[in-house]
Amino acid sequence: MKFNDLTVPVFEGMPTWPKDPGVSLPLARSIARGDGANVTRLEMGAHTGTHMDAPLHFEPDGYGIDEIPMEVLVGPCRVIDFAAVRGQIDRAALESCDLHGVTRAPFNTKNSRPLGAG
Repeated sequence: MKFNDLTVPVFEGMPTWPKDPGVSLPLARSIARGDGANVTRLEMGAHTGTHMDAPLHFEPDGYGIDEIPMEVLVGPCRVIDFAAVRGQIDRAALESCDLHGVTRAPFNTKNSRPLGAG
């Protein structure tokens, strides 16, 4: 079985959705300051880097991401290639895909390429 890691590293200064909070990774505790360990505080918006939107993101009464069982997220999938799409992936783009029998369909978009790549 082939596994694909679809995640993007999170780092300060990385691109974020317009008007969303940027990434901040300050040390909350520091050995250099006399603390027993280095502890990083992670501050960012939920739409930073690799993420998945739950229905609650768009539907006031939708369920949250914490209500999606892990087994729904792991398993065979069909990667849908939208890397050439400039602008939004709209209904017409989705309807052009053959999703018959597909349970999981991560999207490869122009934002999927490694950050810093051309």
